[in-house]
Amino acid sequence: MTKKEFLLKETRDLSETYEKHGSIPPTFTLLFNDGSTKSIGLMFNKKNYKFFMQKLCENPIVIACIFTAEGWSSSCADETKSPSECEDKEEIIMLLFSTRENVHECHIYKPTKNGVLELISVDNAYRGRLSNPFGSAKNITKEEKNKAIMKFQESMRNTMCTAYSQLNHVVPMMFYLTNTPEQVSLRWIPEDEWNDMESLIQRIRSKCIEPETMAFMLEFPVEPDMVKVILVTDEIQEIFHYNINTESQKLEFVNKDIYDGEFSRLFKINKEQ
Repeated sequence: MTKKEFLLKETRDLSETYEKHGSIPPTFTLLFNDGSTKSIGLMFNKKNYKFFMQKLCENPIVIACIFTAEGWSSSCADETKSPSECEDKEEIIMLLFSTRENVHECHIYKPTKNGVLELISVDNAYRGRLSNPFGSAKNITKEEKNKAIMKFQESMRNTMCTAYSQLNHVVPMMFYLTNTPEQVSLRWIPEDEWNDMESLIQRIRSKCIEPETMAFMLEFPVEPDMVKVILVTDEIQEIFHYNINTESQKLEFVNKDIYDGEFSRLFKINKEQ
């Protein structure tokens, strides 16, 4: 079975299943390189779907996959309210098709009054929580991963230096490198989070569990005139030291050391668990 045949079969089976039973249970179906398929019912907490799907797709013989489930749509949904919480919510059926070559399709169906599914849209640029099942860092070569990590740490350190020269201020910042279209995400760490070190480490550990996470960097000031930047991957534990030059209003690189502290080995801990 080819990938095209796989998609056609699953869309046909989706319609037939709904017409027969009136519902679609969450299902993840794999296409292997010999043309065979395997469907798995996801009868567990949906917050674990992403991890489960990415771990299965680490297997090199999986070449494509499809996720199907029921859901809701609404014109009133936003960051504070999900579609299921809106008064104008409408039932939809979603089919997500993905391949190892990063082909993505999101098919949205709506049930009609006579109990059949009507295809509403096909989105080839869909980006969502479950749109990257082949995103595990294990699905790229070691050379590609090392190149991405080198570019990441150089870019983030340059960004930090540029920001300081413009703002003359450093705050704790968190950077993640992931095998996603966005690649890099960053966030400022508020003072209350920074002071609760145990909770911060747990949040970082949770992010490191995700198969798509390749590295993280942590930038923070050290009183009175130094900044430290930590880089951690499953193989690298490094710390970069910078001095704050108050006359030039610039950060000056001092040295790089092997890092062994509270933020080290988080990837390795997760592998052992």
